[in-house]
Amino acid sequence: MLKRRKRDEGGVVFVLVLGVIMTLMVIVASLMSLSVSQVSSGEDEVRRLQAEVLGEGWMGYVLAQGFLNGTLPEGTSTETVANTTFTVTTDVTWASLAGYQGNKIRVRVSY
Repeated sequence: MLKRRKRDEGGVVFVLVLGVIMTLMVIVASLMSLSVSQVSSGEDEVRRLQAEVLGEGWMGYVLAQGFLNGTLPEGTSTETVANTTFTVTTDVTWASLAGYQGNKIRVRVSY
């Protein structure tokens, strides 16, 4: 009778161990998924910041060309930063605001 009881307890331990292993597998899978999504959102944020800095720098370039050459450059240019291709578009229009007149410069960066 004691031998029969020992065999039954061995099955319970096996089932408990399988349950613990399955629980750990679910936890590890969810942590991996969270890690992958964090990396992806981090890469998107890096590209957004690169585009912002490129746009600010391009605005400085346009203004410098205006001071040096007397004309503001317009058009589209392609720049590659850290294996990401950015398209920079510059539009210059004449604007009047509250009695002041001047050029309105719009720089758009897409990637």
